[in-house]
Amino acid sequence: SFGDKEEVKRLIGDCDLYVTCWGSHRLDGEILACAPKLRLLTHLGSTVVPVTSEAMWERGIRVISGFDYFSESTAEGAVAYMLAALRRIPFFSNRLQKGRVFKMPEDRTDGLIFKTVGIVSYGGVARHVVRKLAGFNVKIKVYDIVDIPEDQRDPEIPDGWTGYTWNEELFPDYRAFLKQLHEKNLKLP
Repeated sequence: SFGDKEEVKRLIGDCDLYVTCWGSHRLDGEILACAPKLRLLTHLGSTVVPVTSEAMWERGIRVISGFDYFSESTAEGAVAYMLAALRRIPFFSNRLQKGRVFKMPEDRTDGLIFKTVGIVSYGGVARHVVRKLAGFNVKIKVYDIVDIPEDQRDPEIPDGWTGYTWNEELFPDYRAFLKQLHEKNLKLP
């Protein structure tokens, strides 16, 4: 994190704006008590969960996040990594660096065109990945813990939704369970 909590409490006193990124302290009640003028949190990362608190929301502090920008950038990287792996770029690069022939006649590579791509968890990054894959004529299969209602599903994957639901015998109130995980900043694998 950036400085210890006491330092944040000391420095935030006159601030109207608090800028956070990965590793920043959560704006909890203790820090907020030292920041009477604070009105806006600007987060230079994706999810704001690690830096926000109920006390912050109750006080009406507004939040701006780089989520959409970073999600698209992360999606771009994900597609690039898919292509690099399928085209075996790291392998060929390593071979070339060792002074050998870049590609031999028997070497095979692959691409994304007409493949089936599985997306696990259909959040912000996944939505951008699906859009970026559209030009490759791929079939998309989406797996998510939440069954998104038909009218909210992405039209780019009309028949590829394979979301699943909770076993309510094991998790009678799975929404409360998810909320507890979220509050503890825990995630499902």
